[in-house]
Amino acid sequence: MSNELNMNITDPDEGLVKLQQVVEDFSDSHDWPAELNFKIQLILEEIILNALYYGNPGNETNVIFKLIDDGRDISMEIIDDGRPFDPLKEAPVPNTDAELEDRSIGGLGVHLVKSMVSEISYERKNDRNTLRISVDKS
Repeated sequence: MSNELNMNITDPDEGLVKLQQVVEDFSDSHDWPAELNFKIQLILEEIILNALYYGNPGNETNVIFKLIDDGRDISMEIIDDGRPFDPLKEAPVPNTDAELEDRSIGGLGVHLVKSMVSEISYERKNDRNTLRISVDKS
């Protein structure tokens, strides 16, 4: 059993289905509780789909992700070749106190991801966006 999962995604629809299955299989092989599996699936879905849909408007975006379970933490690295975008600084800050119909679109996914992780960082290098995320398994 490998402690590392690597995947390349370019198609939002087929890629999401494949991503969900691959992460589910990895989760099962590492005996993750259902809550942890759900959390990792949600984090990856939010970040990867945003990159695929908005990274290169009108063109294909390539997303590479790596997930490592070291027994204590789950580390993820998500790399895309989309336009420069630091979600930690550039995503709109959602007004979570406003009524749903009064809220602006955007930012809620990043806000949700930030609330579920122990560490998150962004870097732009070699014309690629890299997001590194760590989730404590406890």
